[in-house]
Amino acid sequence: MFARFIVKRSKTFLKNPGLISKPKFTTRSLCSNSEENISESDREYEALVESFFRLDKEHSCLVIQPYVKWGPQKLSISPDEQLEEAVALIKTLPRWTVEETTKIPLESLDKKTLFKTGNLDKLTRLVRSNQNITAVFVNSSNLKRVTANILYDHFQVPILDRYKIVMRIFKIHATTKHAKLQVSLAELHYIRRKAQQESVFLTHDPEKLKLMFDEREQKIKAEIQQLRKQRNLLRSKRRKMDYPVVAVVGYTNAGKTCLIKSLTGEERLQPKDQLFATLDVTVHSGLLPSGLEVLYIDTVGFLSDLPTNLIECFVATLEDAVLAMTSA
Repeated sequence: MFARFIVKRSKTFLKNPGLISKPKFTTRSLCSNSEENISESDREYEALVESFFRLDKEHSCLVIQPYVKWGPQKLSISPDEQLEEAVALIKTLPRWTVEETTKIPLESLDKKTLFKTGNLDKLTRLVRSNQNITAVFVNSSNLKRVTANILYDHFQVPILDRYKIVMRIFKIHATTKHAKLQVSLAELHYIRRKAQQESVFLTHDPEKLKLMFDEREQKIKAEIQQLRKQRNLLRSKRRKMDYPVVAVVGYTNAGKTCLIKSLTGEERLQPKDQLFATLDVTVHSGLLPSGLEVLYIDTVGFLSDLPTNLIECFVATLEDAVLAMTSA
């Protein structure tokens, strides 16, 4: 658990702190009350989402932590830490539970079945002998569909990977317009890539699919760009008022929001013991012991082995923290 603070020094002390009300600088107050222009009634797109995610109910999971023992695919984080993180992801989902956990060593993540025959047979017996297991979560960032299909044939329960679970958490925790748009963009990138890699183009018109993806992406990015412009205006206003900015960044569920609440005494902040409880930027004013008023920035946290394209979709959200660091 860690949190890093970067403080931009103020040239002058703001004598009238009442000029800035606490909710004034929260992004939520600037979001339009209108619904996104992205049509949720696009049946073909929603059918693709359903076919790739299939997360319409809660599950009791067997959590499998595969890990490479040596070589370039070995992660710096230990298998025990990876497994602990995987369990925390499942427990973040409402009414989801962890039935059993296991760690499986691998020589490579590229094997079509992922696991060797002996381990695959062992896992199959484990799943089929426990009726409480309703899904298997393989804590790998992005399982190939052929691998997921093979595992399903053996286990006969839904197969989930890290990307699907994280996306599920994002969709549940996205409450602001900006967060919802960023999650929609991440989901779209996943669906597009999967459709290109697999047999979807054999059953769908490739040109029609490409047009649907392109139009949807353009609409989402256009709305995100509008919100980025609004954030730029807010940052300009803060700079003109010469407020010091403190960016609180760190691992997801490290206690960033709880820390900001302690520093500011802001009652409306309600920290949650969940991964990715915060998906958007919020700004909160507080006083240093010297009496200097500062703005604390709270934003989305980090997670090990998070897919790059997921991070890219949250660039706009991370801008406030990055700018606070680079301008310190």
